[in-house]
Amino acid sequence: MAYCSGSHGSGTSGFPFLSLFTARKTTSDLETLQRYLLIDKGKIGMVNLPAPELDHLLAKFFKDVHKVNGDEYEPDSVSSVQRSIHRFLTDQKYPHNILKDREFGTSCRILAAKRKQLIVKHGKGNRPNATRPITDGNEAKLFESGEFGFSNPESLQRTMWWFISLHFGFRARDVVLGVVLGRR
Repeated sequence: MAYCSGSHGSGTSGFPFLSLFTARKTTSDLETLQRYLLIDKGKIGMVNLPAPELDHLLAKFFKDVHKVNGDEYEPDSVSSVQRSIHRFLTDQKYPHNILKDREFGTSCRILAAKRKQLIVKHGKGNRPNATRPITDGNEAKLFESGEFGFSNPESLQRTMWWFISLHFGFRARDVVLGVVLGRR
């Protein structure tokens, strides 16, 4: 079931500007859905299903979906599977929008519940690199160890970066690059 076509990163005929990576993701997600359908129902053409039946099928899929190795997906990945299915159905001229139409309320609620379950029960959430505040004790240890201080150029640079970030709220390099002298 290849959704991706074209040799230069173009998507399907319905999406001539679909990036190669989006097309690959859509193909992969549709293969995941197709694997589920073969186990659950046998081969089915989604495009021919009426909205209530497709909503029921998608609700069951979102409730049961997991990776091939049995691991759970990240919450954002499950939502992106829904968007991939929507892209496919839109390309196939399906008359309903599975993201917004009232007929697909059940599958949307099941997906929201699945996302919540993945976050709460399984500790998933696509945020492994979230920042944690540095305590006063940790800051003191950085000064004691010589990582912060005025003894050499590197520790001075780290110290200045820390104080500027702390007092002026710079968070990312784009913000620092956007600073222009003389401008308020």
